[in-house]
Amino acid sequence: MTIPKLHQSAGFTLLEVLVALLVISIGLLGMAGVQALSINNTNTARMRGIAAIKAESLAAAMHANTAYWQNVSGTVSQSTVLALNTGSCGSSTCTASQVAGYDVSSWSSELSSSQLALPSASGTFSCTSSTTAPVSCTITVSWQEKTMAPALTSTTASSAFATASYQMVVQP
Repeated sequence: MTIPKLHQSAGFTLLEVLVALLVISIGLLGMAGVQALSINNTNTARMRGIAAIKAESLAAAMHANTAYWQNVSGTVSQSTVLALNTGSCGSSTCTASQVAGYDVSSWSSELSSSQLALPSASGTFSCTSSTTAPVSCTITVSWQEKTMAPALTSTTASSAFATASYQMVVQP
């Protein structure tokens, strides 16, 4: 009677199992990094969309009050228009400049109170006119956002806070 020889290559060895686990864990870490970057990019796109909506709301107010905005002479800044907000017009009809002051004041306070939507948000605008060109206003909304960049030399992504901005040019 002969005793069967055990084959050397039958089954996985412990070393092969450990190598397979190592390869799988590196792949899972890479997938986690890609997921973290995609979540950050989605959040960045959301904040840029909100900034565009905020800038468009001031542009719409400018289009609605053409009596003031189309007759701007020289350069008009945010502080100039905010000074026009002289209170309520409940008992009388508001002038075009009072409406512009109210619109800018409301826009500024709404922008600063939306901290959950846009952290550390601020907005500015500047309008200029010339004798040859129509009035042109540049609206800028700025905020703080967390940015992530993939690290090329390690398995983790680096993150930092940066000031982002959205700029729109409108002709009221």
